[in-house]
Amino acid sequence: MAKPAATGSEKRNNPRIMALNLVSYEADRDPAGDPVPPAPPGVTNREGLGRTRNVSEGGILLEVARPYPLSAVLDLRIALGEKIISP
Repeated sequence: MAKPAATGSEKRNNPRIMALNLVSYEADRDPAGDPVPPAPPGVTNREGLGRTRNVSEGGILLEVARPYPLSAVLDLRIALGEKIISP
């Protein structure tokens, strides 16, 4: 069973649960409609694979190969056991 992540002095609204899940994602534009900045050499710009590190009711910690602006919108498909969760 997953256990809550250590929070130390953090004051989060929702507890974090340690969870490693495979994630595929696609990014195109940020909420303002501006294109996502170019990727570093050797890294695809629009799509890729990552993994969750922890989850909560308010969000996830997602590791991906390249940084995205905080305003970027990523479409996620998350593997939960044998199921794929997507919008």
